[in-house]
Amino acid sequence: MQIFHGGYLEDRLKPGQQLILHGKVEIDKLRPARREMVNPQIEVLSSEEVDSTEMGRIVPIYEAVGTFGSRMIRRAIYNTLQNLDSSIPDVLPPELLEKLHYPARREALTHTHFPPAEESLEALNLFRSPAQQRLIFEEFFL
Repeated sequence: MQIFHGGYLEDRLKPGQQLILHGKVEIDKLRPARREMVNPQIEVLSSEEVDSTEMGRIVPIYEAVGTFGSRMIRRAIYNTLQNLDSSIPDVLPPELLEKLHYPARREALTHTHFPPAEESLEALNLFRSPAQQRLIFEEFFL
């Protein structure tokens, strides 16, 4: 396997292995008709990996905080949400949730960070998904 300036990957990547690469796609400055991904993040697919914070879903991008990059923050949030008590108290009255068609608090927290695949990207980018709207409303309510 030949990888330009990527010798460090030779031990990690094997011929025939399935990968998912993700990152920012840019126009190649030397060949404007081509696109390139500089320093993509690499996910090595395996039959053992059942749950991933990067594959098969809409992936949130977070601003780096010091040495903590987006991927590390995403995984920390994912793990926190997985361990969140399922009976987290809801501060909004049930009648109000029903009237406004808002999800429960735990679902809103989860879907804000890891929205379902069918969620509108436009709504997410405009902070208009039901989960986001519910959390914004909750903030004003309190």
